[in-house]
Amino acid sequence: MNSNLSYTHDNSETESFDISSRNTPYSTSSFAIGIISIFFMLTIMMEPSHGANWVEVEVGEDSGDTYLWPYFYTASRYIDVESIKRTGDNITYVELINAKKAISANVSSLVVSKKSNCDGKKVVWQKFAIYKAAMAKGKPIMRLNPNETEIFRKGGSGALADAFACSFEK
Repeated sequence: MNSNLSYTHDNSETESFDISSRNTPYSTSSFAIGIISIFFMLTIMMEPSHGANWVEVEVGEDSGDTYLWPYFYTASRYIDVESIKRTGDNITYVELINAKKAISANVSSLVVSKKSNCDGKKVVWQKFAIYKAAMAKGKPIMRLNPNETEIFRKGGSGALADAFACSFEK
């Protein structure tokens, strides 16, 4: 590559400049650093619920039961302990249900916002997001706001997760 740049003035005088030592804003190393930075930011943004402090909780024999729809045969469950908040007589918290064995390859995890009065009998599924990727990574493929009440089965995974959130409350 020619590293000399020539410029001819109106009076026919030619000036030459050596540009081989000049740093351009679009050099190869700057471009590579930019691409790496964008990739790093996207990786961070794909983590589930930024700032979440997930704690794995005990599951019952019905670990894959997701109440409204059967998404998983078996699953791990996590509570975001930072999300546990008291409002009057109720607490709200966020639960992540992650497939160990999924029924469909299209759904691997879901994140549910729940409201409980900590009576050990029921919880309200306020809203949830369904993810194709494990641990709620990436963008949700669907979001729903059912506001449906789940009645617990004694020793069931929903009851165990709720009991953990109620006992962990600050």
